[in-house]
Amino acid sequence: MQWRRRHPLRAARWWLAGFLCFSICLLPGPDLRAKTSNDRTETVWCLDEARAIVRQMQRWRCKGRVVSDKEAKAVKDARVRRIQRALQRDLNPAVPGKRLVGTGTGFFISREGHVLTNHHVIARCEVITVTPPDAGERIAQLHRGDSRRDLALLTTGRVVASPASFRASGALTEGEPITVVGYPEHGKVAIKPIQVEGFVRAEDNTRHPHIFALQVPVRRGNSGGPVLDAAGQVIGVVFAKVNTPAVYKRTGEFVKDVAYGLHLEAVRQFLARLAVNLHHNATEQPLTGKQRFQRAHEFIVQIGCWR
Repeated sequence: MQWRRRHPLRAARWWLAGFLCFSICLLPGPDLRAKTSNDRTETVWCLDEARAIVRQMQRWRCKGRVVSDKEAKAVKDARVRRIQRALQRDLNPAVPGKRLVGTGTGFFISREGHVLTNHHVIARCEVITVTPPDAGERIAQLHRGDSRRDLALLTTGRVVASPASFRASGALTEGEPITVVGYPEHGKVAIKPIQVEGFVRAEDNTRHPHIFALQVPVRRGNSGGPVLDAAGQVIGVVFAKVNTPAVYKRTGEFVKDVAYGLHLEAVRQFLARLAVNLHHNATEQPLTGKQRFQRAHEFIVQIGCWR
């Protein structure tokens, strides 16, 4: 085989092209992995709107809404004020000489300040207090109680601009979305209302006409709170939840986040002789979760039981 000798200038060109290609390949270009890494390490303020808590974390870990420094400060300041009110209640209780032994949830149902809650929430209380989200604690009086229906009506002497609205029809549909707003305990007394969402369950093992089942994560402290439909209207009252460990121990079945509510019919029967006019919305347009919570914020209260 004969080798053809290359022209020196042509060989130099080939060598230069190869060198440039090698150099370009080694130049630092846009590194997608580096960009991804930077995004994952970016720190932001993340707002958990359901719990009204803001925390700094990496953007990719934020499951809530990213907020500005100004909005984060406002949320933190509001939380500090809630904690200060709770501490002030412990240091200077609304009922001197008494101790807070339990809490529950209730809600204003009239402009005259009537509050509806569960009877078992206030059954053994020597003194009852109600505390709206952005107002001070106030002593309430038991106007009427019904242990059979597990309902109680309190009077507060407070003028309420926007009491809860009730749905005209008490009919419920399997799978219908619902919202529960209340003061669940998480190892300690709640200092602010919390919203959770779920749906109406099909089965009702109680076989009681005034009780319906819910798939929703409620806790101790939610008792007496409103069950709201998509339009933010009251369709029932929370009164119990399934004891998951007890059911599993007895049956071997794992039943989680199942609660029970009282139908509107039971509420109407209870209030029929008490001359309390329930409010109804002219429209039933669905609201966003945030809008439902804002609406409930106007009528929800925490019930305090003192002995």
